[in-house]
Amino acid sequence: MKLYTSFLCLVGFLAYQPRVSQGLGYRVPSQYQWPKPHNVVPLQAPHDTPEKWVRLHNLARSKVGVGPLKWNTTLANYAKNYSQQRSGDCELIHSQGPYGENIYWGQGEGVIDAAAAMKAWVDGEVVNYDYNSNSCEFGKQCGHYTQIVWKDTTQLGCGTAKCSDAENKVFITCNYYPPGNYIGERPY
Repeated sequence: MKLYTSFLCLVGFLAYQPRVSQGLGYRVPSQYQWPKPHNVVPLQAPHDTPEKWVRLHNLARSKVGVGPLKWNTTLANYAKNYSQQRSGDCELIHSQGPYGENIYWGQGEGVIDAAAAMKAWVDGEVVNYDYNSNSCEFGKQCGHYTQIVWKDTTQLGCGTAKCSDAENKVFITCNYYPPGNYIGERPY
């Protein structure tokens, strides 16, 4: 029997566009340029962890007709570093960095990995998103899902760390560029 608990959180950080992110709710001047990630690299075996993340993200994206994401080592390093920073308490606190971000922690006897996080972010939230009203069901979350399928997002990087505050507990961060979840804009 697999027994685990999981928690997740999302923020879509502001990019250089003068749009309002649902995650933060304030504007950044249009002349401000967030740093662009670099080092977009093709995936090569045996690095199956990036491949798994990209495959799971692109599966969700293909269901709504948006283009595939590419793995980005800058985003992956950022995500890994932030997961390691949170490993002492594994609290669901966002990095406040320049990228879109989904965070998650899971604990238990089952495997806590990319599939577990994606199941929570996609399967657990797609039912809460109403495309016609472009909103989440009242009292429910759907922002992780909408960041994953955000049409303008093209790059992805994820990282994990074992939490030191409990046994069998993992903290996961995925970062996205360009970020999504802008108020009044549909993800696809």
